[in-house]
Amino acid sequence: MIAINIVGTALIVAAAILIAAAVRSRGRAGMMLLSAALLSVLIVLALQINSEWMTDLDTSVRKWFTTHEGSKGLRNASRQLFAFIGRPLHVAIAAVLSGVLLAWRARSPLRAVVVIGAVGTGAVLERVFKALVTRTPDNLSKLYDASPQDLAQIAEHAHTFPSGHVIGTATLLGMIAVCAAVGRRLSARTTWAAFVLFCVLFVAALALYVHAHLFADVIGGMALGGSIVAAGAALINALHPIERRKRPALGR
Repeated sequence: MIAINIVGTALIVAAAILIAAAVRSRGRAGMMLLSAALLSVLIVLALQINSEWMTDLDTSVRKWFTTHEGSKGLRNASRQLFAFIGRPLHVAIAAVLSGVLLAWRARSPLRAVVVIGAVGTGAVLERVFKALVTRTPDNLSKLYDASPQDLAQIAEHAHTFPSGHVIGTATLLGMIAVCAAVGRRLSARTTWAAFVLFCVLFVAALALYVHAHLFADVIGGMALGGSIVAAGAALINALHPIERRKRPALGR
């Protein structure tokens, strides 16, 4: 545990330094630094998933959403919406269609490759982290106030970090926004960023509301999704001048 705390502290310091450097650098270098910083945050959360402070935070947020559940009809509708959003086939279809449309608009197949690649990368890394990061039975019993007999029923929550719903939303909409806003005015980029942020926060809140995920799961999903989108933004910004030289009248 001491070693984990030391590594976690080092990663937090590294993330803070990288974020500060990203703010100063901006541009492609800034995006890559931001990507590394968010990846550091993700690893810290993974290492601390069974820590006392993380368990207390997860429990507090879960109890708040339990207290504000609302009507049965609202809960059922929310569960159906959450299930629809998270189906891998739906996300895959959306990624392919949006990637093809963006590629057609920019007259560059690289846009489709980047969008589909970002969503696919997010899906693969989600599975990797869920396989590696496990909430212990002791941790689960604290989270759900469960007796040993109840642990079998909540064992499915042992491997919910990070949230695939949040990752899918962040990578899909984030890369669409990056491709659509690259080379445009600040107002357009700000509008796209606000739209993506709203959608990601909505899906994260929905995941907590239907009790499909805990707070650490959705924050981890935001960190991983944000890391992939930042790296994708750096790539798109690097490719954009090349695309403009090939077709100067398009993609503006």
